[in-house]
Amino acid sequence: APKLSSTFSGCTALKTAKITGHVDTMNGTFNNCTALESLNMEGATVRYLDQGTCYNCTSLSGSVTLNFAASSKATSAIYGAYDASTNRHAESNFYKCTSLEELIITGDITTISGCMNFKECLSLKKVYLPAALKTLGKNNFYGNVSLEEVIIEDGSQLTSIGEYCFYGCTALQSINLQEGLKTVNPYAFQNCGKAVFTIPSTVTKIYNYAFNGCKIGTSATIVGPVDVWEQYAFVNSGLVGLNITLVTNLNAGMDLSSRLQNCKSLKNLTINGGYITSMGSTCTGCSALENVTLNFIDNVDYAPKLSSTFSGCTALKTA
Repeated sequence: APKLSSTFSGCTALKTAKITGHVDTMNGTFNNCTALESLNMEGATVRYLDQGTCYNCTSLSGSVTLNFAASSKATSAIYGAYDASTNRHAESNFYKCTSLEELIITGDITTISGCMNFKECLSLKKVYLPAALKTLGKNNFYGNVSLEEVIIEDGSQLTSIGEYCFYGCTALQSINLQEGLKTVNPYAFQNCGKAVFTIPSTVTKIYNYAFNGCKIGTSATIVGPVDVWEQYAFVNSGLVGLNITLVTNLNAGMDLSSRLQNCKSLKNLTINGGYITSMGSTCTGCSALENVTLNFIDNVDYAPKLSSTFSGCTALKTA
């Protein structure tokens, strides 16, 4: 199968392109084809997108379909590199395709890794992701201010969403996160203020600012058990209820300080399990909180410190 490496790179007058058959690798194929308006790959399959496939194709509009097919020797993936020595991101695959409106990814792709593969696709409104996808890496849809909907195929195998992946997608209204998701990394959905999230019960790791400033439309029941719940994961979010089960670690307690600070829509809170060392200001400013149930595991080595835990919870009725 052919490898299309920088095949049309810098062809600034190229307006339309069509690819058929199977392609093994695309690397810089249409890099800086600034006049490219249409890319038809609906009749093609590709195994691997390396760097810069359609980097800076600012005129590319409408919809692009990427249908992935692994080979007998290698899996399918989209890769965008980061050079730590220069602190520079590579020219990732559809980075700066500012006119692209729809992205359809199908097939047996398992990984969208690296950085910024679809960053600054400022007109992108809808994204389809396949069930086979397991890892969605960092920064991939960062700052796509027109993105409204992310549709993940039923039966999703997605287990991890990378840091800053959807950061600042301020128009995002829906993304159907499914059971099986385990890790939501730092800032993954920060400032996605219009979206209504349902958090899968299978999540075990929720990092700083993961849902900061987001709407969470239903009460979340997370059975995990959760072993990472960082300090600002839900700060300033629209979480209305939380029933969370924590991992029981005999070697270390968990500090839950400030975990739900200023969640002004939160009404009901249940925390199960875990050895808790501190709940300092955990629910400070949760002015709608009415009911609290804390089912910690009793252990003299991990007696929790409850300093200002429910300060300012003026609606609290039962605890």
